Amino acid sequence: MTTLARPNHAISSGAPRLNPAMLKGIIKSAITAAVFAGVIATAYLLLPQLEATGNWAYGIGFLIQATTSASIVVPIPGMAALMVMSQDMNLLSLAAAGAAGGAIGELFGYWLGSQGRGPLVKTGLYRKLEPAMKRFGGAIVFLFAAIPVLPMDLAGIVAGATRYPVARYLTAMFAGKFLLLTIGFLAAREFVSAFAILDKWIPLG
Repeated sequence: MTTLARPNHAISSGAPRLNPAMLKGIIKSAITAAVFAGVIATAYLLLPQLEATGNWAYGIGFLIQATTSASIVVPIPGMAALMVMSQDMNLLSLAAAGAAGGAIGELFGYWLGSQGRGPLVKTGLYRKLEPAMKRFGGAIVFLFAAIPVLPMDLAGIVAGATRYPVARYLTAMFAGKFLLLTIGFLAAREFVSAFAILDKWIPLG
């Protein structure tokens, strides 16, 4: 008598499975949030020492933005540190120092583009942005510098690849970053003021 083998059905646990892309995204988001929180905490702890340096603190703001802007693809929340520093410093002077440093730092992406290198070269978005850069270079650099959700690294690489004039690139970059930092500093001050008012009505700690 022949015995028919029963098919072995896999038992589904019903729990969603994380594919590698989702897992990578979660890990990246967690690391970014941890770094962001660490930068803010460190800036608060070092704020008294920064204030004691006087005008040198603006040079430190310049270096922070230059370093963070030179990073390609990997986000480094240097603006968060400057937002903390802006609470007790001249807002426009710090924005100007940070914008100047940021513009200098973004030259690294420009250089990568001019050499035909960089992780974003020849991507689909790169191909769409390249002809627009040739026609509206200054406006594009300004918008990508002023709007934080836009990939500034890509704009820098495309500007370098299309040989957009360096002087115009730096001018548009400075203007965009100055606007971004000024708005960010104002928002940070309003948030701190609102938090202080709330704490008077409802003690938070």
